Amino acid sequence: MKASSNRSTKGFTLIEVMFAAVLMLVGVVGMIDAVTWGSRMLDVARKQTLARQIIQSEIVNLRLNTSNSLPSSGTTTLGSLSMAAGDSNVQALTSGFTCKRTVASVPSMPSSLVQVTFIVEWNGIDGRKYSRSGSSYLSQNGLSLTLQQS
Repeated sequence: MKASSNRSTKGFTLIEVMFAAVLMLVGVVGMIDAVTWGSRMLDVARKQTLARQIIQSEIVNLRLNTSNSLPSSGTTTLGSLSMAAGDSNVQALTSGFTCKRTVASVPSMPSSLVQVTFIVEWNGIDGRKYSRSGSSYLSQNGLSLTLQQS
């Protein structure tokens, strides 16, 4: 009788092993979730930075090209981004982005002042749609003010 009771106290029971396995599983799943969340946030941060650079580039190109005439009113989807012209590496980076330009006259201001808004949209690695926008006020003589928002 003593030999059998000593043997049972030296080992782990099946319930203890199952409990330890469940705890390890919860820890591993939590770590995988943290890595996935971090990867998603890193992707969003990179693409927001790239979208901001696209908007700045489009505003600079617009400023350089408006010495003679202001852009026409309405919404335009820009097919190829000006920033990506001629550079295959930059074109590969900006391939998932779309850029829209909206031009509207500013009420109660001279007719030569227009507000140009650029909206850059993209899909993240999680499939969600993101966007970043930037506005610029232009007159016949060039850039007056630039605003950006997420």
